[in-house]
Amino acid sequence: MLGHEQRFGLKWEQWALGMLHTQGYRDARLVSNFFADIDIMIGNLPVEIKAATARRHFSKPGYTRLRWQFDVSRLPKLVDSIVILIAVAEQPYPFIVPSWLLACRSNVHITSHPLSYRGWYAPYLANWSMIQTGLEMRQRFNGQLHLGTEFEPANLVLVPTNGGLA
Repeated sequence: MLGHEQRFGLKWEQWALGMLHTQGYRDARLVSNFFADIDIMIGNLPVEIKAATARRHFSKPGYTRLRWQFDVSRLPKLVDSIVILIAVAEQPYPFIVPSWLLACRSNVHITSHPLSYRGWYAPYLANWSMIQTGLEMRQRFNGQLHLGTEFEPANLVLVPTNGGLA
């Protein structure tokens, strides 16, 4: 018997799998273990799915706004993968993000409607080409993604992990 969170997660994992198949990744498959660190495998590329519904955030008296919060604290720290953050509003809005952008975070917040969001993860909204980039990098680096210190493809936005210090 599945709990509410597991049913919610499984629903969006199956949705993401369908979208990956629609995008042409026919070898994508669900990992059937709820306690595994990943949800979907595409070849040798692990993909983690995180979904959240909007919650009201009280930013000041009399003013609320919607916010989507994703718990990324349990992402595997030593495995580079692709993380699909699904903000569920009137329809799902997937952010396809490389895991190294989430490495030192425990939570990720989408602080406005996904279509009007302009934060760090805005370039990754429905950016399905990140999957292909991840697969190509896995192939180039023999099964492990590189952490972005030397290899910078033109369509990949990298954020320095050392606070911008040289």
